[in-house]
Amino acid sequence: MVNASSSVYSSYAASNLQNVEFFYYNGRIIPSWLAQYNSSYAIWWLKVESIPSGSSITVYMGFAPTSTNLFNTVNDGEAPQLSSTYAEYDDGYNIFPFYSNFHGTSLNTSKFSIGMPGGSSPTQLGTYSVNNGLTIKVILHGIL
Repeated sequence: MVNASSSVYSSYAASNLQNVEFFYYNGRIIPSWLAQYNSSYAIWWLKVESIPSGSSITVYMGFAPTSTNLFNTVNDGEAPQLSSTYAEYDDGYNIFPFYSNFHGTSLNTSKFSIGMPGGSSPTQLGTYSVNNGLTIKVILHGIL
């Protein structure tokens, strides 16, 4: 995780940080995911190569011209709620070992098991709705 003060990048970065990327000494881009930002700081998660215990690596922060949009869904992205179209530049799947942005109106059944343990009867405790139309019903023994 990189937590950078805006004083570090404000002279070079676009207002939505779309022109920022991270890389190794050899210029190879490090996949990154902009988690949040405001006028004081920004937080990115990086998917770095393995770092042996007791050692360190140097990560470089680079800037394209402020009119350049480096965001994509492969190696430079942002949290789904940060783009004007939900999840437009979300590359969290390439950063985290387990990730879901709950885009769409149904759960990804390859990641989530829907049902009751032991075949027990569900008792609904409440319903939660995500702002994109997905509804999750919470029951006594799990999620329905």
